[in-house]
Amino acid sequence: MGMFGEMFGNEDNGEELIASTPEPEILGYGEFTYNAEDVLTGYRFFRKRYIIKQTILRLVLVTIALASSIFMLITDGASPITVACTTLCVLVAGWFIKTPIDNKKKTSEAVKELEGENYAVEFTADTAKIMLSGENEDIEENAGTLIHLDQYIVDILDTKTLYIIVAAKRYVFVIPKSAFDDDTNTKIKDTLRYRMETRYKTIEE
Repeated sequence: MGMFGEMFGNEDNGEELIASTPEPEILGYGEFTYNAEDVLTGYRFFRKRYIIKQTILRLVLVTIALASSIFMLITDGASPITVACTTLCVLVAGWFIKTPIDNKKKTSEAVKELEGENYAVEFTADTAKIMLSGENEDIEENAGTLIHLDQYIVDILDTKTLYIIVAAKRYVFVIPKSAFDDDTNTKIKDTLRYRMETRYKTIEE
């Protein structure tokens, strides 16, 4: 194939190259039973770290806007615009407060429905895969959820008993450390803390 053969290789070389690509090293594989208490604990850490801070910031901004609207009401009188702005600020503030409370209630109700289901989890340096566990699960259902830990939108909160994977500050996956032995947990922690840097957050309880 001449020059093109040297540049792009031939079919045999390509097969050898593909065949020699190493599989990612599995840091740990474990199984656990879905426990509502673990999930709710993980959700509380998530809320404290992301939702509450976000809600406070939004409320501060709305409070500033509300104060401005009230000041306009006092100085300029109750014009349609100032009344509308004041009403809107109050409604938005109420929505910011109500939404996290409703979400917490829905989450509490939803996790109890899954109590007792068995799951398996597999960590590599760049991924975490969570799948249903059990001999009766078919292949398609057991494909599981693959989370790319090398994505900048993914964080891990490492607590004393849980790995809490947070994606896009919206989706939460709670994995009990009891799914692994102590050596495996140490390997997972050391590897992911090095790979993810500031996105791997150790939480002091």
